[in-house]
Amino acid sequence: MNNRTPFVRKFSTHYLKVKSKVLVQMAREENNPAVIRFSGLDRIWMKDYRSRRKEKQLKYILEFVPEENLFSVLITAVENQKNQHQQLIKERVDDAGMRMLALSCSGEPFPAAEVLELFRDSVDQIREIGGDPEWKARFFAVSLLLHDGSDRSTRVLEESLRDSHPLVRKTVIQEIQNDRIEDLYGRLESSLVHDAAFEVREAAWYRIQKDFPRQYTVDPGNLGTVEAFHVLDFLDPRREDHVNLAIELLDSKNLELRHPAAAFLDRIGWLKQTLNEADPTDKKDLERRERLLGKAAEVQVWDFLYRTGTKPASLYLALKMLERSGDRLLIPPLAERGFNNINGEDSRVWEQGIKVLNLRPSDSGTALLVKELDRHRYDSGKAAYILTHLNIRDDKRVVEILLNLLLDTSFTEHEALRKAFSQLKTGTVLPRLKEILRSERGEYSHSIRITALKIIADYGHPYLVQMILEQLPTIPPEQAGEFTRVLHHYAGKEFSSRVDELLAQPDGKIRAAVIASIPVEEKKRISKEIRAALKDAEPDVRISALRALVDLGDTRTINLTTDLLRDPVERVRAAAGDAMGVHGSDSTIDELKGVIDDPHEVSTVKEAGIRGLGASESKTALSTLVHLLSEFQADDELYEPVIQAISRRSDSRRIESLLEHMKDAEPELRDRLVNCFARMGNDAEDAVRDLLEQDLASLKPQLVEILEQTGYVEKHIRLLGDRDPQVRRDAAKFLAKVGSVSSYRGIVLAARDPDEDVRVMVTKALEYLAGKEGHEILSQLREDPQKRVRKYTEWALQRLHAKDVDDESGS
Repeated sequence: MNNRTPFVRKFSTHYLKVKSKVLVQMAREENNPAVIRFSGLDRIWMKDYRSRRKEKQLKYILEFVPEENLFSVLITAVENQKNQHQQLIKERVDDAGMRMLALSCSGEPFPAAEVLELFRDSVDQIREIGGDPEWKARFFAVSLLLHDGSDRSTRVLEESLRDSHPLVRKTVIQEIQNDRIEDLYGRLESSLVHDAAFEVREAAWYRIQKDFPRQYTVDPGNLGTVEAFHVLDFLDPRREDHVNLAIELLDSKNLELRHPAAAFLDRIGWLKQTLNEADPTDKKDLERRERLLGKAAEVQVWDFLYRTGTKPASLYLALKMLERSGDRLLIPPLAERGFNNINGEDSRVWEQGIKVLNLRPSDSGTALLVKELDRHRYDSGKAAYILTHLNIRDDKRVVEILLNLLLDTSFTEHEALRKAFSQLKTGTVLPRLKEILRSERGEYSHSIRITALKIIADYGHPYLVQMILEQLPTIPPEQAGEFTRVLHHYAGKEFSSRVDELLAQPDGKIRAAVIASIPVEEKKRISKEIRAALKDAEPDVRISALRALVDLGDTRTINLTTDLLRDPVERVRAAAGDAMGVHGSDSTIDELKGVIDDPHEVSTVKEAGIRGLGASESKTALSTLVHLLSEFQADDELYEPVIQAISRRSDSRRIESLLEHMKDAEPELRDRLVNCFARMGNDAEDAVRDLLEQDLASLKPQLVEILEQTGYVEKHIRLLGDRDPQVRRDAAKFLAKVGSVSSYRGIVLAARDPDEDVRVMVTKALEYLAGKEGHEILSQLREDPQKRVRKYTEWALQRLHAKDVDDESGS
């Protein structure tokens, strides 16, 4: 066809028609029909014949180009009832053979019954063509034989059900009469289950549904993988067993079967329904829905996500699915929908939205992240969550918001901000960070400078080492230990050389910062210089030297630092007390006790000794502090330092030791110890809760007393009203563990909580009240001054009684 394109381009259709006689004469004289094809005249004839159906064009076509066009002109003649034309075509076919007509067939449906009537006397030839190597010829033959009722034709059709070309098989399945082939249903079922061509299986399915719907009993669950795969394309949404089978296969490990099952469930709206009807209060059901929808998403079936509803649980599940696959452009609008309707129960939606926006970033998604970060910059929990999940490296909007947060003196989540900066490319932020460090003293706050230095150090680039070392005075001494870990990856000969140079500097702040901040390996190398620094004229250098000796575990030198308790600078005395308490020997603890007991020692030195005892893990040190607490009066100038020293540590060992002291303590001392627990704050609460979980019966009365008097129980009762069900579950579990009157006052009020897990915890707690041990608490609850408590107590006990009756009847 391409060979004649230049010719056709050169001459118009009109010109070719005018010159057609010349071209026809040329083709006849040279006996070369290629002239007609090359000129494109054959296509002009075919077009004219289809529109005008003139005999002249038909004769030209039959004479010169019958191979390509014989079938087309026949169908045109038949459809337009041109009997004379049909006879001309039949004569040409009789002359050239039926196979020429069959090969010119297009493979499209045609009026086969009328064509067969025209060639009724050639049925034998048509049957022979039924075995032709070319599929077009076989298709033509089968189409005609479907209208011939002879047994010989039927045998050809039966064989055609196994034809190598799917169109031939499909045609027989669609057109053959029900009673013409024995066990036609069996043949159709076999095609449905085993045929590799979808169009054939589809034809078999529709034929079965049309003529044999009641006979269809195929169970994909009893088939092999391939056969089941074939049948799953045709599950019936009206049949409950088909829907249940698809749900079962959705949870299958066989991905080939899971995909068509998921596609079916998506098509009938089951996945959409599963997504949008999720109940956030039913934890197990929510997990089941998440698992099933996740299985669909694993095989790339996620159209249901486009129809996500507005409920928080639906949004959460949709965003969870979008972690792994699905249209990432869906993520920002779904996340924003969740962000704009934040409440306690939506916290998981918000967190999942932030997570997936980072996992699968987009331009609009990044804009939304920056907006959320700016919106929640003063909400420490949310700001930290966004920053710790941020992994977008080179977006200008992200860089700008992070720098803005760095310069915001009211922003507090500096560690999370550091982590976010570590994800950025160094070149995008380094110039601005260097500008902050080298600016005038009053231009930026000290905390901003500290964070900027830590961010630079986190990058770990060797070309930054000198700048970092010279800026070390920015780091407060109490943060030097942490910064040591940051500097660890800079260690090496060049680093050691830089350290030596800075230690030779007269600047005391730089020397103190270097000693405090360098890694332990470097401190070991200069340990002699560190011990000498205990007598340095600069107080900060003395403090750094003390802390460096603690890092090195040099207890021998620490035991000899008693003189520093009498240092003229208060912060040096405090550091000496800490060092002696934390890493001193038993004799050092005795030395501290001696300083405190010495009537001739000034109170400032005694305060340093008390501070040292507070820093110690020794039980002897704690016993000394408890003794001092019982001896001092509340207005004594050392009373407050003792309280602070006892409250300084809040680990489980310290808490347990204090509880042992509470057992036999006098009421006044017990109150003072409770005050110490209150001073410890949330850290003590965690330790007390850990001990409570261990069911230490001997310590429980003291634990409960602490929890009640410090307000921890009241705080958890308030948490029973939180919108987040997980917070309410944790609060109910804690109060049930406490098991006191005040905790039960809160528990009974949660008996009608909408969350099932909370109600289960309340029921378990009330079962204790129904026993002998709970009678005293129960009587107090029934006589509570608050009517609401009395009412809920009775209601909860009625529910408990009803549960017991149900359990007995069930057994």
